[in-house]
Amino acid sequence: MRLLLATLALALPLTAADARPPLPELDLRDPSLHYRGDVLLRGEEPFAGFVVERGLAGEVVSRTPYEAGRRHGLARGFHPGGAPAFERTFAGGAREGTHRGT
Repeated sequence: MRLLLATLALALPLTAADARPPLPELDLRDPSLHYRGDVLLRGEEPFAGFVVERGLAGEVVSRTPYEAGRRHGLARGFHPGGAPAFERTFAGGAREGTHRGT
C-alpha cells in the first residue's frame, strides 16, 4: 500500500506538468491575425494554435495548425457536409510529405 501511494505521489506532479492549456482556435478573418512577411502574428506575437476558415453557412472549410507563426502539423480541409477534402502536413511553414485529397 505504501509503495502504491509513493508511486502515485511521484506520478501526479508529472501528469500535472505535462498538462498544457488548449491551443486557441481562431477564425481566419479574426482582426487580431495578420502576416508580417511569412509569419502569422496575433497582435505582435507569432501565433500558436489553429486557424479555421469557414464557409458562407459557417461550416469549417479548413483547419490549419500554427506554431511560432508558421504552419506546422496536419492541416485538413473539408467538403460541405464535413467530409474530408484534403490533408497536408507542414513543418516550420514548409510542406512536408504527401498531399492527400483534392
